[in-house]
Amino acid sequence: MTLPYAEPLVRLEPQPRVIPEPARVGEPGGPHCGLCDWLADFEHSEHEPPIWYDDNWALCRATGVTIPGLVWLASRGHHDSFADLPDDVAQSYGPVVARIERAILSVGDIARPRLPLGRRLRALPRLVLPASARHAGSAP
Repeated sequence: MTLPYAEPLVRLEPQPRVIPEPARVGEPGGPHCGLCDWLADFEHSEHEPPIWYDDNWALCRATGVTIPGLVWLASRGHHDSFADLPDDVAQSYGPVVARIERAILSVGDIARPRLPLGRRLRALPRLVLPASARHAGSAP
């Protein structure tokens, strides 16, 4: 990925627009989505399984980061944005995030979890969960 600036934050001129926009990861004609493959068959992967999952969502521990307990919630289906979520999955998002937040707060001595909403990285919200609160297979 090329950021729109160079160090030390010197603005670069925008690149020419590409029309039509190239296919995105996981779309027909686009690059393959490895995250979708992992979520479809994580039981047979060498990677750590999700902390919790259901038919629509998987709560995963972030790896390779210095913040202990960073987790992310991914939709089990490949969706580009909230607008692309099927109605039943979109309706389940709020209750799932609320359950996760309550689980985090139940650990005690934790400030409010930060729940930023992001565009498509498959990780829609990112939640900070202390390492002591991680229990594989337990529901949030």
